[in-house]
Amino acid sequence: MPFVGGMTQEDKVANEGQVTFDIRFHAVTPGMEQVKLIINVEAQKSFTPGYDIVTRAVYYCARLLSSQMGVEFTPKSYDGIKKVYSIWICFDVPEYAENTITEYKIQPNSLYGDFQGKVRYDLFSAVMVCLGKKEDLSAGSSLHRLLEADLELGGTDQTFNLLMGRALQKEMGMEPQAALFMPILEGIDGVEKMSKSLGNYIGIDEDARVMFQKVMQIPDHRIIKYFELATDILPEELQKIKEQLADGINPRDSKRLLARTITRLYHSEEETKEAERFFTEAFVQRKVPQRPDTLQVVMDQGTLYDCLRPLVQARVIHSGNEFKRLLSQGGVQKNGQPVEKLEEGIRTGDVLKVGKGKFVRLELV
Repeated sequence: MPFVGGMTQEDKVANEGQVTFDIRFHAVTPGMEQVKLIINVEAQKSFTPGYDIVTRAVYYCARLLSSQMGVEFTPKSYDGIKKVYSIWICFDVPEYAENTITEYKIQPNSLYGDFQGKVRYDLFSAVMVCLGKKEDLSAGSSLHRLLEADLELGGTDQTFNLLMGRALQKEMGMEPQAALFMPILEGIDGVEKMSKSLGNYIGIDEDARVMFQKVMQIPDHRIIKYFELATDILPEELQKIKEQLADGINPRDSKRLLARTITRLYHSEEETKEAERFFTEAFVQRKVPQRPDTLQVVMDQGTLYDCLRPLVQARVIHSGNEFKRLLSQGGVQKNGQPVEKLEEGIRTGDVLKVGKGKFVRLELV
C-alpha cells in the first residue's frame, strides 16, 4: 500500500510505494476560479492510540492555520488566512466507527441576539475516514439504498459531487442518476452567492416589508437573473423586460416589478401593496411611514437607553454597541429629527428611525 509523503512522515514501512505531494497547491473550480488549497493527509493505523484521535486532527488544523503567518497573512491582515483541511484515513477502528466519514468544523451559536454579519469563521475541516469490513453493496443494502436515485438537483458548484454520485452508482451496477444543475444565484450584494452566513440573503419567511426592501437593494445588472431564477414570470414577459432595459428604461421600474413579483409569491396581494407603500414612504420620499411597526418598551427612565434590549430582541439592531455607533454617526432619528445621546427622552407614539430604513413606533408599558 502506498503512503502519502511530505516533509515529515510519521509512519513508513519499508518497500512501500510513495506518493509525493505539496501540502499547499492550486486547483481550479468547476466555475474556472483558481483557488489555493492547504490539505494535510494522514494514514492512521490505530484509531485508539491512547487518546482521542479527533483532538489530534484538530491540533493539526490549528498548526496549518498558524503556519500561514507571514506567508498567507500578516498580523495587520488576518483576512488572508486560507481554509485548511486535515484528512485522516483510519484502518484499525472500533466496530461502531467502521465505514464512516465524519467532518468536524467550526459552527456559530448565537447566544444573544441574531448576528447576521459577514464573518469568515469556517476556516478548518478535520475529516475522519474510518475503514472497516467490506461494505455490502448488494441490492437492498443500506449503502445501495442510500445511493439509489433517478435525479439529483444541485448548483453548478456541486458539479463534482453529482458526477461522482453517477460514477459510484455505475460502479455498483446501478443506472446512473440524471443530474440537473442550476446556476448559482448571487445575493443582494450582487457578488457573493446568496448565503445566510454572509448576510446577503432574502428569506422566504421574512416580513413582506423586509423582502421588498431587500429585493430593491439588488444591483441593476442582476435584475434579469433574479427574474429568471427567483420568479414564475413567463418567457415572453421576461423578453419584454430585457428589451425595455436595453432601450434605456430606468432600471428602478423593472426592479420594483421584480420586488412585487417576488414578494407576491410568499405574501398576500394586500401585504405586497403595503410593503411597496412603506418602501416608497421610507426610502423614496424619505419621510416617516404612516404605519411603522410597534415596539413595546418597559419604561425605566423613559430614555433611549430603555429601548436597547427591545430593539435587539426585535432584530432592529444586532447589539447595543451597534446602536451607539449609529447614534454617533447620526443614524438614529426621533420623529424625523436626529438624536445623539442615549439620555434622549422618549414617550408613547414617538417614531424611531434606526439606520437606513428601519422604523418603529414606541409604546411605553
